[in-house]
Amino acid sequence: MDVVAFFFLANRIWWSAAVLVGTIMAGMTGFVPLVVGLTSLLLLPTVLIFDTDRNWWPDAVRTAAADGDRARAENRKLILWCVLALVAGAGISWFGP
Repeated sequence: MDVVAFFFLANRIWWSAAVLVGTIMAGMTGFVPLVVGLTSLLLLPTVLIFDTDRNWWPDAVRTAAADGDRARAENRKLILWCVLALVAGAGISWFGP
């Protein structure tokens, strides 16, 4: 796996995991402000880690993120993964203990 594919895959995994955990916590606690805060804290590192202006990402990642077609395609995948995580979290909360 090249670094560009790793960048986009890791970004999707992090976002969907945060949404999944937040949705499950919402179902378990029912306290929305706590869940919004928790999900926000889980998503905060994505702003820092997956910022393409950081020095640790090679030029290939910066170029791929700046490419309009690639960025739109990856954004659609990110939205799809987050929606699936939201549905899965709601299902786990609904049918879980």
